[in-house]
Amino acid sequence: MISYENTKTVRDLVWNTGREYAGRVFLRYEENDVVYEVTYDEFATQCRGVAAWLREQDAAAGHKVRVGLMGSSSHHYLVFLLGVMASGNVVVPLDVQLNEETFADNVNRSDLDILFYDWDHYGLVEAVKEKCPRLRACISLQHGKHVPCSDQILKGYAGISVDPVVSEEDCAMVLFTSGTTGRGKGVMLSNRNLMDNNFCTTDKDHPEKEVYLNILPIHHVFCINGDVFTVMRYGSVLCLNRDMARLAAYAAGNHTFVRLCSTRSVTIGGRTMTNHNRLLRAVPGCIGMKTGYTRAAGRTLVSAAERDGRRLVAVTLQDGNDWADHAALYDWGFAQPAGQETADHRREDTP
Repeated sequence: MISYENTKTVRDLVWNTGREYAGRVFLRYEENDVVYEVTYDEFATQCRGVAAWLREQDAAAGHKVRVGLMGSSSHHYLVFLLGVMASGNVVVPLDVQLNEETFADNVNRSDLDILFYDWDHYGLVEAVKEKCPRLRACISLQHGKHVPCSDQILKGYAGISVDPVVSEEDCAMVLFTSGTTGRGKGVMLSNRNLMDNNFCTTDKDHPEKEVYLNILPIHHVFCINGDVFTVMRYGSVLCLNRDMARLAAYAAGNHTFVRLCSTRSVTIGGRTMTNHNRLLRAVPGCIGMKTGYTRAAGRTLVSAAERDGRRLVAVTLQDGNDWADHAALYDWGFAQPAGQETADHRREDTP
């Protein structure tokens, strides 16, 4: 049984869940129309491989290396996020929307030795290398033939197991605040901080039967605790969502969902409630979708529209002019020939 008494560190959480839940599915995700599943024991084994690799990196550097992660939710992201902390090293999840100056500043202030990144951010990573003298290795989280990649590490250290000594008081993670009131601050979280948060409440309504969908950015502290640690504690399933546009396109196929999102107003019990999605009134054929705001992502808007039998989806983040931008995107998109793909949703697996 996974309990606070036997789970004091991230290492304990990963090792214990690997034994307790073994062949139960932990991760489920889709890539290029193929659905993959990773069990708890497979995930723990991969984290042990990361620990073995890090032991060599520590020896070469002469100190416990610090590892940064810049990317969206993925299997490899989580393996290295949890594997680094389970090794007793410090991990620093970075916001994927940082500009070059802020990104370099965060890398330097957190004393990163190694950075894992999504290939989408290769240009940004290359641009800041010279500004980050301590950074000695940058590794792609996608499989690649021409750059160092996470897949090479997991394959090279498969089956190799180490059992690092980790203390509750060891710093496990550094999270940067959004910087809305000035320069972002690096908040150091110990293993005790993370596990206290994980076990501060108890869900008695059979959470082991639940399937969670990861939506928030992985560098968001609520996501790490609510989407990752809580799922592991109860042996639930975590589905990874990399692409809001694909999620919206799928949801738009649900007639009940579309009916609710596209309703402009409704009167219930004498009270009239109005949908505040302005696109329903400003964009012909708009079926609405989801508005939102967080300090990390800013104004976010996911919308869909249909015209002449065609359906398009638009997604914007940190966009203070999102209503106008979505309207312009639809004007442009629907003006394209029907047989032309305006965007390729398939991810390259070979940088």
